[in-house]
Amino acid sequence: MPKSTSSKGKQTKPDPNITAARIGIIAAILTLVGTVATAIFGYLSVRAPIELSIQTTQTAEARILTLAAPSTKLPNTITAVASSIALAPTKSAPPSVNPPTATPINLLAIGQDFKNKCISDKLWVPYSSLQTNQSRESKNGCWQLVELGLAAETDGLLMTRQSAKEKGLFGIVAPIPETAIIEVTIKAEKLYGSIIKFGVLSGTKPDKQMKGTFFSLYDDGGVVVSTLDNGEETIVDQALIPCYPGFYSFRFEITKIRLNTIRYGGVCNDGTDISKVVAYQSVDVYFPNRNFFVGYETKQGSNVEAQILNLSVQAK
Repeated sequence: MPKSTSSKGKQTKPDPNITAARIGIIAAILTLVGTVATAIFGYLSVRAPIELSIQTTQTAEARILTLAAPSTKLPNTITAVASSIALAPTKSAPPSVNPPTATPINLLAIGQDFKNKCISDKLWVPYSSLQTNQSRESKNGCWQLVELGLAAETDGLLMTRQSAKEKGLFGIVAPIPETAIIEVTIKAEKLYGSIIKFGVLSGTKPDKQMKGTFFSLYDDGGVVVSTLDNGEETIVDQALIPCYPGFYSFRFEITKIRLNTIRYGGVCNDGTDISKVVAYQSVDVYFPNRNFFVGYETKQGSNVEAQILNLSVQAK
């Protein structure tokens, strides 16, 4: 029987070619993993700001929709007597190399002429949004404005019109100083479909480029503060003064850059006095030529019966 050969103590050397191949495969895998990781981190670094920008834009859009101006007609749910929240200033005036200068104002007693049953032609300019060739007649220095529904009485300016035939804005305009304090009391008796309006305009005649700030008084006692720019009116604040019919009082200050509401309130016909309510609103007024407007707006078939009392304009 042949002798068996033992394999103990006999070792086989590794093949160098196989070892090099394994090392190459491991290096390739590590390189691939590093490349993929770099790509992932690069993608995330680009995507994160984009998602943040999108979320920021969506948040801003949602806030803009929330702060959008309400409809012109006041909602029935408004119950606040007056706002005490400061308004954000409107857009600033565009820069100008040669800004216009204010027209010098010869100070006269605006509103005092009413006590003499006169709408002074040295103070006021008739205003009508309707195109008409009818000339304005003046007698003894006083405008005759029956066709506009305006007449002066000893206690103030009477505004009256029954069943208006068409929509329009009617009133009178007087140049005022660049800075002034204005006070006015309105006795509202009938405002069926009509709106009492007063405020500051950049001109004295209807113009598509007219700028200004209006206070509007509605037939439900609603008060609206709005800006006028290129013929478009934008509401910036509103409140409800539940005193219709009754008396409404306003006091506001015009500075070189802003109109500041100091007070508005009213005294109801039943004697309820809410005129002590203080409201602070600010609206930018960046046109230097200022003119005080007072009048009313109608639509077809509307009626208005009101008086402007205790009107005063004081230069600052």
